[in-house]
Parts: sequence; structure tokens; C-alpha cells
Amino acid sequence: MNPLRQVAPWLLAVLAAAGTAPAALACTNSVVFPLQTVLSEPAQVGMVGHVDNGTVVDGGSLRAEIVVDQALLDTLTASLAGSCSQYVHQVGLGNITLLGTGQGEYSASTEVLHQRPGGVLRRRLAPVLLDAGSGATGGVVDHPHDPRLNRVLVSRVRLGDVIAIETRATATGTIIDGWVADQVQVLYTWSSLTPTLEIRVP
Repeated sequence: MNPLRQVAPWLLAVLAAAGTAPAALACTNSVVFPLQTVLSEPAQVGMVGHVDNGTVVDGGSLRAEIVVDQALLDTLTASLAGSCSQYVHQVGLGNITLLGTGQGEYSASTEVLHQRPGGVLRRRLAPVLLDAGSGATGGVVDHPHDPRLNRVLVSRVRLGDVIAIETRATATGTIIDGWVADQVQVLYTWSSLTPTLEIRVP
């Protein structure tokens, strides 16, 4: 038997390990870019039984974004070249306070987007993030999100493009034939912490 045929599988395994293991260990540094909040309209409902009767729904919209400048683009390029990952960090906040027969709930849908200037392109960089709550929450509930971005789609980002986080939220309150002791307070918004884009680099 040709001895090369015996050595080749072992050699290929060593080469494969040498090619992949260092890359996984090399992405230990991070560069963090804060996004700027450009729209902050929380979803919120407040009801008191002797005034409000039935169901009240309020919609909210929140958006933060960053324009890709040369420094951000260079960091993305280095990250992609090193087979490193990119993440977005964002925290939603929900709160439902109920008294008496009041009922309340909220829901929110958040997208991480890549957009060209002028909005001619709108591409998701990560799966849609969903939050929801119903009944009394007993205080503020954190909904942290740290999605890893799709590297193939990130590679299409260009100078002057926009990376954005958008949330659409709904708050709903219900009181049927209530009085002053029946109350509903529902809120969904973002944490005061600025959403950030984290880029891992070698």
C-alpha cells in the first residue's frame, strides 16, 4: 500500500484543526459602537375604572441607528476577515400594574436592519426579536437581546449605510364596568442603556 494513503487522513485532520482552532480563539477583542436613539415613543396605557370602560390599545415605536463611517467599516472588515462575530445588544422593558378587575398585556417586535441611504434597501441582519407580557408583572421586567448578526449579510454593508434597531410595540388594557378601585397601567419601552453594536476582532 502506498504510505501516502495512510498518512493523508491524519495530515488532513491536523491541517483542519490548525486552520480552525486558532480562528475560534483569536476573536477575543471587541469594539463597541453605541447607536443613537432617533425615535422613542413607548407603548403605554393608563386606565381608571370610573372613567375608562372597555379596552384601550396604544402603539409604540422605538428606533436607534448608526451610520457606517470609515472606522466602523474598517472594524467590520477586520472582523469578517478573521471569521469573527458581530452582535447587537438591546434591552426592552415591560411593566403591568393591575388593581381590581383590570387586565393588561404588551407585546413587541424588534428588528435589526441594514439600510441604504434614503431607505432604498431594508434587510434584516438577525431574526426578529419578540417580547410579551400579560397579567401583573410585579415590577419592571427586563427583556435583554444579544443577537448575533448574519455575517454574510453584514459583508454587504457599505460606507454610508445605516445599521438600525427598530421596535414596534403594543400595550393593551381592559376594564369592564369598573370603578375607581379598578386600575390598569401598562408600559413597554427600552432600557435607558444605549443599544450597542459589538464587533469581535482578532
